[in-house]
Amino acid sequence: MLSTLALVPPSLRKLTLILQEDVSTDSAEQLLKLLVYRTPGLTDLVFRTTHLTEVDIGDRLRNWLSISTKLKRVTLPQFYLTNTTIQTLSRFDSLETIGLDADPSIPYSDSPAGAFPIEDGGFPSLHGLHINLPLPVRASGLGAPDLFGKLQALTISERRLSTNKDLRISLQAIVSSCPQIVKLCLNLFTDQRTRMEPILFDSIQPVFRLRLKTLIVHHDSPMYLRKEDVEEMGRHWGELQQLSLCPDPRSDTLKKQPTWTPLSLLPAFAQHLPKLRSLALFLDKTSVPSYDGDILPTHQLEQLTVLNTGTSWVPGGNPYVVGHCIGAICPQIEILSSSPSKWRIQGDLANDSVRQRDWVTVGVLVKLVGLSSQTMKKRLRMAEK
Repeated sequence: MLSTLALVPPSLRKLTLILQEDVSTDSAEQLLKLLVYRTPGLTDLVFRTTHLTEVDIGDRLRNWLSISTKLKRVTLPQFYLTNTTIQTLSRFDSLETIGLDADPSIPYSDSPAGAFPIEDGGFPSLHGLHINLPLPVRASGLGAPDLFGKLQALTISERRLSTNKDLRISLQAIVSSCPQIVKLCLNLFTDQRTRMEPILFDSIQPVFRLRLKTLIVHHDSPMYLRKEDVEEMGRHWGELQQLSLCPDPRSDTLKKQPTWTPLSLLPAFAQHLPKLRSLALFLDKTSVPSYDGDILPTHQLEQLTVLNTGTSWVPGGNPYVVGHCIGAICPQIEILSSSPSKWRIQGDLANDSVRQRDWVTVGVLVKLVGLSSQTMKKRLRMAEK
């Protein structure tokens, strides 16, 4: 591996560096040492390792990064974004995004606690950040608004959130620090040993102050939504395009929360959030949707092309009714997904092949009913002319 470094041209702009498990700490340090001064024009870096910790090679990594001052986009392994590394990266004038190559199988490690000690003028171009951040965040959030005031996309990963109170306090602080965010992702899948109450809709209300276009929340428990909640989202987020609220919970949490979001709420989404293009929810298994056969309901999600039902079972166990219901309200569906996100690693889905088969049947019907709805609408428009 080290012998190939002689082939690295100084004009190199993009680099993906993956350290496999057979690479020792000593070899990794030697590699990072040799890379210093060999990549002066580097703009894009993806650095991956799952077995070497920040404690092992963090110093060498920062030495290399400190020379790569033209970086625009950098992705680091999970738990590598320490305060010291953040300080190093904050000096790069061109840096636009910081990502984490997050892997839920990596053991938990301490992370920055927010309010980073960064000099004035740090991160002048940063608009995208993914960070491991212990919650609750202190009142100072991620720092003063002039530090992350330009941030537009924020992803927070935290495995040990325990209460809704901590989440609400944290979101209040984050909103104050990052008032320009339009995309917010919260990866809150916990360690198995962590006991966390289901996330309440009230807990995310501090982010109503943001003009969000994307909100993604992953958690071990499903989030229960009422019609009033959808109406409130519509009042604050009229431009919302992507919404994902805990679509793939852990199976053992479902016994503690008997009621989940019913499919009958879909018309409310169509009425109050008409610009949605992607929607992900965990649906109530026992709530049987009613469908009167109308393929042109009053409100439709005409821009929705992706519907993700996560680890839900088909509501009522009737793929035919569910397929007709979804197809009528969401006539433009291109992707109907029933798969969990990459963050969910628990192998606890019983009879999953049956569940997936039912959703495949739903998907076929959604396409057919959606096509019929679009055809009928075109005919009515032509008749009106």
